[in-house]
Amino acid sequence: MGDPSCTLQWQSTVDNGSPIVQYVIRYATNREMEGAVEAPKESGTRRVRVIEDLEARVSYYFQVCARNEVGRGEWSNPSQACETQAPRKPSAPAAPHLVTPSS
Repeated sequence: MGDPSCTLQWQSTVDNGSPIVQYVIRYATNREMEGAVEAPKESGTRRVRVIEDLEARVSYYFQVCARNEVGRGEWSNPSQACETQAPRKPSAPAAPHLVTPSS
């Protein structure tokens, strides 16, 4: 696992007569979403995203909005905070086992 990331999942919304073609995500380090940055856009309508390349030991808040052929809908309420973790050194591997004895 490389840089810190947060995994998001959300429910679909009403398309209001034009099918949803994309979900857009933005994030900020405050619940008021001041200075929010849009995550790289992803085509399609998957409702699970991994937001990568975040800073370690920082709390992030996320919002999502749906887009159809008419335009973007309103932003969702902010998510709960996702506090990223600093990378750690790897765990110890399992003990090795002898494949063939030698004399």
